[in-house]
Amino acid sequence: MMMKCIIVDDEMGAHHILEEYVARLDYAEITGKFTNAIEAFHFIKHVKVDVLLLDINMPQVSGFGLLEMLESKPLVIFTTAYSDYALKGFEYNAVDYLHKPIRFERFVIAMEKAQKWYGMQKTNTTAEYIELKVDGRLITIQTSNILYIESKGNYIKLYTQTDEVIVLMTMNEMEDKLPRNIFIRVHKSYIINVVKIREVENEKVLIANALLPIGKTYKKYFIEFLKSSSLKAYHNSA
Repeated sequence: MMMKCIIVDDEMGAHHILEEYVARLDYAEITGKFTNAIEAFHFIKHVKVDVLLLDINMPQVSGFGLLEMLESKPLVIFTTAYSDYALKGFEYNAVDYLHKPIRFERFVIAMEKAQKWYGMQKTNTTAEYIELKVDGRLITIQTSNILYIESKGNYIKLYTQTDEVIVLMTMNEMEDKLPRNIFIRVHKSYIINVVKIREVENEKVLIANALLPIGKTYKKYFIEFLKSSSLKAYHNSA
């Protein structure tokens, strides 16, 4: 199924490049092009959009402002000349963050990620929710609400936005339930939601108000993930 994409950027040059790039893909198409966030907002309210190729610095309303106005958000790939917003960009659950000038090869990596997320939205509900047995009953937890998971011997403890849940399960079993494009094992005792990262410094990662260790055996994989996700603000300090 074709992914319907729109471009929101106040630079026409960016429109031409992104439109050309999308035209080379056989699984995506451009269904709208806008130079400001207000026009894009009205379009998205009335027309289904799968992927939003979004600039950040725009007149009147920024790319972040557009996302805050939307109740139902498409998959987002930021396309910007500024690297300073990478950390904030991923707080909006962005698929990827592309820094201009954007190479076609790098654009393809971002679109491949979007295609995987799109596929999971269509066919794999475990990308959005997981079911866990707690005190003899099944509960459903939205994965986007999970901050991090801690091993407690034979148990694990899930820390969410509003609660803490203890489950009789191993870390490996939990890893199998979680979408791997969002959750990463950073230590033998910790799995984190990368969208919730506030800061990475030396051998630690800050999630909410918890400063968690990054294990030596996991550090290389963690840094490679950050590089592939264009999170330079993270891996430079890691």
